[in-house]
Amino acid sequence: MIKKILAVIGDDKNKIHNYRKQLESLFNDQIIFKEIFYSEHTTLNNSDLEFDVGLVCSGYLFPRFSPLIKKSSQLIMMRRTISKYSFDIMKSIPQGKCIGILASDMEMESVLISKLYSSGLLHLNFFPYIKPGLHAFYDYIAIFDDEINENKYDIPKENALFVGQSLLDISTIVDIATKLELDDFIFNQDIENTYSKLVSVDFGFTNILGKAKLCESYLDVIIKMVNQGVMGVNSSGKIKTCNKEATNILNMNMLSIINKNVFELFPFIPFKEVLENHVKVKNYVAKYQDVNIIISVNPLFHSGKLHGAIATFKRYTDLEEEQHNIRAKIMKKGHIAKYTFNDIVGISDEINRCKSIAKKMA
Repeated sequence: MIKKILAVIGDDKNKIHNYRKQLESLFNDQIIFKEIFYSEHTTLNNSDLEFDVGLVCSGYLFPRFSPLIKKSSQLIMMRRTISKYSFDIMKSIPQGKCIGILASDMEMESVLISKLYSSGLLHLNFFPYIKPGLHAFYDYIAIFDDEINENKYDIPKENALFVGQSLLDISTIVDIATKLELDDFIFNQDIENTYSKLVSVDFGFTNILGKAKLCESYLDVIIKMVNQGVMGVNSSGKIKTCNKEATNILNMNMLSIINKNVFELFPFIPFKEVLENHVKVKNYVAKYQDVNIIISVNPLFHSGKLHGAIATFKRYTDLEEEQHNIRAKIMKKGHIAKYTFNDIVGISDEINRCKSIAKKMA
């Protein structure tokens, strides 16, 4: 599978690099990263603009950079938040104190002040930090920097609070994952761990994400419970979910299946017909590794839009055994046939041959 390219775009090389490191810790080796430094005097060539998604670090750059990108590329405006560690430090400060916010630039300081107030820290007075000379105005100066270096800033030691750098907020991370078609990443453990360390002010988004995760958990339990193979694909045929029974029938491990192209890997499953024609396929018989498999495939629609399809399948021999077991259980409960083969009238060769075949089938 070809990895997609995410470009981090900004006018500050250190800032670009720091955000790239944050993203690398989340997405690991699932995508390719590149850094693009852009200012009024920057000349970009075609290779610089080779990316799938661009994350723009500064608001004023967005309208300037947008006309330069290719039609196939997409841009995301970066949204920032603070860590729960930073929030807890601020929360412990007594009411009415004046806090200067020192970040990489004025734009960042304004964004952080908005986040601090939105997160519920209304007992404090926040101001953008005005450079040395007005220390007496602030009770504390909150420094958003990864590096705890008191010599780097001309600020009295008793006033300085090192609270760590600002972070990408959860909606930006999810937006990146969605645009890079890494939807399953949204529900994995890494994103949960990251989300638990961030302060979110997007309460509606947080609520929806929580409900989506709950539905995902329910679906996962149901898929594991059913005694047949289950496989789900998105609208382009990429395999997004698969249960253990499916891997047993297909004689493959989960890692060899997830995120692969179903048309190439399992062409005998009629996903292509279902996705192209928006029809259901029921009880289709296919042979895979000399085994007959009974397959049903249904398209998945939401709000009139096709989102993919889901297939259920079972070995024919398993289906026969299951039916035999059901009949045996019915007989044990005293349910017997009303008629027997002896009730069939006729002694001709044709009738006897039909009775013989019927007995074998029974």
